[in-house]
Amino acid sequence: MIAIVKHAFEWVVDTAKFTAAVWHDARALQAEAEQKYGHIGF
Repeated sequence: MIAIVKHAFEWVVDTAKFTAAVWHDARALQAEAEQKYGHIGF
């Protein structure tokens, strides 16, 4: 039981890290695009 909880917790942490990295990259790309093309409404 504890192993399942630990595994689920690690999965949540990994998913959160991945989501944060993707979000950061998306924001960086959006900022870059805005500099080139002006404001984009997202």
